[in-house]
Amino acid sequence: MSFLTFSHVLVSDKFIEHVVHGEKSEMLGGHLSGLSRPGKTEFPPSWTRRHIREAINSILEQPEVVTFSGKRIFLQKTIRGVQIELKLVITKKGVVPTSCFPVWGDGVIRNVGGQQVHIDGNNEKEGE
Repeated sequence: MSFLTFSHVLVSDKFIEHVVHGEKSEMLGGHLSGLSRPGKTEFPPSWTRRHIREAINSILEQPEVVTFSGKRIFLQKTIRGVQIELKLVITKKGVVPTSCFPVWGDGVIRNVGGQQVHIDGNNEKEGE
């Protein structure tokens, strides 16, 4: 269990939009169910934008796993049966979230070669 909190980190609407719908480039963000972005994992179909925002806030408040790598911080937490990773970067302006995606769990899929592959706890893979 982690005793670190990152609740001071600002989660902007622009970041939520990045996580949920992504950018013009299919390589950046977009993890809402049904988007079918190549190589990306998707949150379960029942997860809404609100669920994703609440999950991000929960991870920031009390992450289960915290890993530091240079100026990057990786936070993980299982929420509603879904393992989620949130990446932060330390900048001159403070700590900024850069990505968030489901890693595995009930209802999580990865888009591979035009197919949707279910990613349960036995197939732990990074979803970015």
